[in-house]
Amino acid sequence: MKLFKSNYQPSKRTSIMNQHHAFEANNNASSKPEHNTHCPLLSLPPELRNYIYTLYLDHLIPSTILHLPTYLPTIPLRAVSRQLRHEVLSLLYTTRLICVPRPRIFPTFIACLGSIEKKCIRSVRITYTLVRCSSGPGAGWSVEEDHAVLEEFESLREIEIYVTGRLVSEKPGDPVESRLPRVEELEGMEQFRLLKRLRRREVKLRLVQCGLWWLESLSRWGEWQVEIARLIEGRVEERR
Repeated sequence: MKLFKSNYQPSKRTSIMNQHHAFEANNNASSKPEHNTHCPLLSLPPELRNYIYTLYLDHLIPSTILHLPTYLPTIPLRAVSRQLRHEVLSLLYTTRLICVPRPRIFPTFIACLGSIEKKCIRSVRITYTLVRCSSGPGAGWSVEEDHAVLEEFESLREIEIYVTGRLVSEKPGDPVESRLPRVEELEGMEQFRLLKRLRRREVKLRLVQCGLWWLESLSRWGEWQVEIARLIEGRVEERR
């Protein structure tokens, strides 16, 4: 297989964002006439190419979960040509669950993807942080993250959700009521309306963990965990 020469030499600590940007630059260079050499791999049938890509990716990235942000091994094959890049990354995002513990980097990651790769993401794991403020304009419960970008994934089929929370005091010393949020308080929030819209697209939603056990008694927390699971998974009518 003939590879084009590149000056890009990523270090072991290069972040996934920098890798994406660097390889985008290489892809732009690959469009020049001197780099439009034929790749023998592309002459193989698609089924055989996918089989080769699968073995290749399983060797480089054995885990079925991609944690963002993270430090991924370099995938040299995607620097050969645009078509190989699309085919390799499309298979990668189709077969891996994208874990997003810190949603602020999610839009940056999505901006680095091509339109083809973006359409291939099928499974993600996200966090919903429920925040209770003691006073001021933001008094009450809110969701810290904004996951609106999920609606851009045309092939999205499954979302795993981890729910956590924290209490915030506007002024030092102000008491913050320690209680679990009522389901009725959450239903009207845009972040939960987003989940409802995704369910209409037949996206499967699943609560994988809930970390608010410290707010009330364990017995009440157990009941609330069932209620929040019903809300997320679209089974609220079961409790009514």
